[in-house]
Amino acid sequence: MKVALISLAVVTTITIVGCKQDIDTVKDKVASASQNESIQQITKQTGRYITSNLPASSLTSEQGFNQTIELPPNKFDITVSDGDTISFNNMGQRVRVRLLGIDAPEKAQSYGIQSREALKNCIANGNGQVHYNKKDGYGRVLGIVEVNRVNCNIEQVLSGHAWFYEQYANEVPYSMRTKLAAGQSAARQKGIGLWHETNPQAPWVWRKLNK
Repeated sequence: MKVALISLAVVTTITIVGCKQDIDTVKDKVASASQNESIQQITKQTGRYITSNLPASSLTSEQGFNQTIELPPNKFDITVSDGDTISFNNMGQRVRVRLLGIDAPEKAQSYGIQSREALKNCIANGNGQVHYNKKDGYGRVLGIVEVNRVNCNIEQVLSGHAWFYEQYANEVPYSMRTKLAAGQSAARQKGIGLWHETNPQAPWVWRKLNK
């Protein structure tokens, strides 16, 4: 099913697969995210919303995201600490990557283990890269992880395995930021992943209470 969204001079075609209720939910959330948003496709597969049309490589012109690190071809060489952090060796150095724009439940939190497993699944799907423009105060790369044209940062939020980290939204490319917001809204309304709980605790709140 294809739905044309028309706002001002912008025409966006979205391909949606699923039952009518799922289609209506995603249609509404994508349509309300932004009138100039570059969301192009959200697909319903095996109970999870995944993105296929916003590869990180298309964002490299935004905010200077022009530095790239290749992920190791053997996924057993990548350590997934939690749902928003990975590390691996690159040219003799240990690289730690904090996925930009998202915040996943800590391992000790409810749904923390499931979130980590979801990120493992995303990076296991093929060849991948990390696109970034800076590091944080801990020396971690603040990156966009892309595997086989799937943006794992967005995938974590769309599938209900992480929160959109709105406090740092200005550091995220606009086209990705709006999709994170729409994805979280859709996941929350559907009650998938961590949103299965009535009132899940945000990880930044959990960390503050458990210092």
